[in-house]
Amino acid sequence: MAATSYNSFVAPSRRIVRLNQALADQIAAGEVVERPASVVKELVENSIDAGALRVDIELEDGGLTCIRVRDNGRGIHPDDLPLTIVRHATSKLGGPEDLVEIQTLGFRGEALASVAAVAHLCVRSRQADAEVGVELRSVPADEPRLSPAGMAVGTQVEIRGLFASVPARRKFLRSEATEVGHCSEAVIRMALVHPEVHFTLRHGRRELLNLRPGTEDERVQQLLRRRGRGPFFFLEGEDEGVRVRAWLSSPEAAARGRSAAFIVVRRRVVRERSISQIINQAYGDALPAGKSPIACVMVEPPRTTVDVNVHPQKAEVRFSEPQRVYAALRRVLGRELARAPWAGGAAVEPSVAARGDADATASGEAASGEAGPREAGRARRGRVRWRRVRWRRVRWRRVRPTPSAARTRSAAVSTAFSKMFFWTCSQGILARRTARATAGLVAAGGRGLGEPRAGATAASARRGDARRRGERDAAPGARIV
Repeated sequence: MAATSYNSFVAPSRRIVRLNQALADQIAAGEVVERPASVVKELVENSIDAGALRVDIELEDGGLTCIRVRDNGRGIHPDDLPLTIVRHATSKLGGPEDLVEIQTLGFRGEALASVAAVAHLCVRSRQADAEVGVELRSVPADEPRLSPAGMAVGTQVEIRGLFASVPARRKFLRSEATEVGHCSEAVIRMALVHPEVHFTLRHGRRELLNLRPGTEDERVQQLLRRRGRGPFFFLEGEDEGVRVRAWLSSPEAAARGRSAAFIVVRRRVVRERSISQIINQAYGDALPAGKSPIACVMVEPPRTTVDVNVHPQKAEVRFSEPQRVYAALRRVLGRELARAPWAGGAAVEPSVAARGDADATASGEAASGEAGPREAGRARRGRVRWRRVRWRRVRWRRVRPTPSAARTRSAAVSTAFSKMFFWTCSQGILARRTARATAGLVAAGGRGLGEPRAGATAASARRGDARRRGERDAAPGARIV
């Protein structure tokens, strides 16, 4: 059998040609539109960039059948509406210098163009000075159509049949509940850094989110409590031009998993593994193994030191001096967490949402900066108690796979007591059976215990009779020799 040549696996030789626009758009859409949550994120970013104060999101069948996003923003000019589905057409950039410090959430002009390549798209928009709105309908591989539409001021984007024209992409999506969860998480991440916006999320007839506008502290507390219980310790500080604000849970309320923290850079919730590790390390030994704190950490480096144009979905950022940012964050967290309640430091005034859970006396002493001996002793006892609990947890985790010497000794002692118990019970049972047998023999006229056998000598019988007579005649307590 002839050996197979590697050339048989190489694609046939072809000339280089330019792909048609429809195929190129589908390929590019694979980087931006990964799942329904990616579409929700892009549309909500556009609404916020348009100055919307209310964003309503509606889903059907996990976003596969329909995604509808409405806002009350500035709207789109009728002449610009056809450009919304043209790739690299945007109103958020004017030149290369704008990429150095981007002030908007979106800037590439790829979102709607990517969505229009894999779904049916309908965009309706009206500006404040227009009498009616304009509607644009787009179908993959077809020319868009414009028509007037009556609507309120703002923009509405409706997407139907996501990935209907690309079955290979649709079959890789998860269940409906999973996709709805990803969409909800995308909305939560956007709402976290925009507390002035009212967000609602509905799936079918069910309302999943209704986040009313409020202060930054209220919004952060509201969303963190969806992940775990509070109260949350608030800290802020600045080091080498890096400003840090954080809401951190106690070690007891830590969640299982690698990271349960929101990391915000330039008002974007991003993935930053190094910052997540710094947050976990700041807790030290107080954090149980295998858990991570529920937290929201906002890092603001100096201007022109952050590049947000490094990920297709803008989920990551790059620092020009990362070690400087990490060192500053590490120092701020180390300095401020020393005052946290679980670290045994002075109590810090809790945030607005957590004041109801804090003790009024502790809050008054924190405001005055003094603590009496009773409160100091209480803090010490709380710290020691936490360390004991921590020690027990660590020890229990360590000895669970293999039995320790203490557990072996305990098992041996338990086995010895079990044997002694069963031996005592067996002796008692034997004695009761012997007594019953003796009583039956005596009643039947036979020989009881202590009586001579039938073949015993006369001398033995006389000695036994004399001993029994002596026991009857002796005084109580006397000993017969």
